[in-house]
Amino acid sequence: HDAVLHLMAECYPHLSLPKESMESNSTFTWTHEALLDILKSNTTESRLGDDMVIIDGRFLIGVIDKLRNSPISFRLSLNLLRLSLDGVIHNRQIRRQFEGQTSDEKDFSSQNVQDANELRQIYKEIISLVAHTNDISASVASRFILHLVHVHMPSAAQIQLGTEIYHAALNALGLRGKGTDVLDILGAMEKSCEACVTLPSVETSISKQPNHACSCTHQYPCVDQMSYQTAISSLSKSGCIETAISILYRMKSRGFSPDINCYNNILIGIA
Repeated sequence: HDAVLHLMAECYPHLSLPKESMESNSTFTWTHEALLDILKSNTTESRLGDDMVIIDGRFLIGVIDKLRNSPISFRLSLNLLRLSLDGVIHNRQIRRQFEGQTSDEKDFSSQNVQDANELRQIYKEIISLVAHTNDISASVASRFILHLVHVHMPSAAQIQLGTEIYHAALNALGLRGKGTDVLDILGAMEKSCEACVTLPSVETSISKQPNHACSCTHQYPCVDQMSYQTAISSLSKSGCIETAISILYRMKSRGFSPDINCYNNILIGIA
């Protein structure tokens, strides 16, 4: 992992890591509060300078992936998320200084969107990492995932969550055996769909487009086929087979057609 970190520092100096992030996970007490402490932003203009920095989600996903087997992987990854968020906030502040002073405001807006998209990729990778990190308990993992989705992303990062983030959360929570949390998210996504402006009959709308999510402006995206399939697959793998089966029937009742993978996952879970 030393070579990976060296390459990262060469490419993006603003991602230089604090010394304590290099300590082994085994020396760290993994509580929800401790995880939140790592994510606390400490942006300073002296550290980031006066220029905008590059937020490269694809690069950081590669770094996190290569470090998965390292004893410092999880703590390091959270620090990289924090530094990335610092960079996005820093860039927004610089662009804000030029509001009303230049004809390039549309370019600034598109750059802010691009930064948000890159940051969204990193969040998704972190959520996936939480699902496979044995250093933290299932209860701490689920609480932390829900905090990232419901608090940190919309408030600290101020970015809109896409359906792919909820898919990642459903997968992570399911793999950690948190069936209740999975059902809560699915229920909220279903309610969001019901609140959308649809055809005169919701039943008619669902039957006409069973595998497509409708667009809406609520906090949760509309539920789609992948949401159910992800929940079924992850819960089956963690042994929560009764919950997985209930979601299968729930999926069918809303007009979605389970594919062969859904049945395979459930059969493997039963076996």
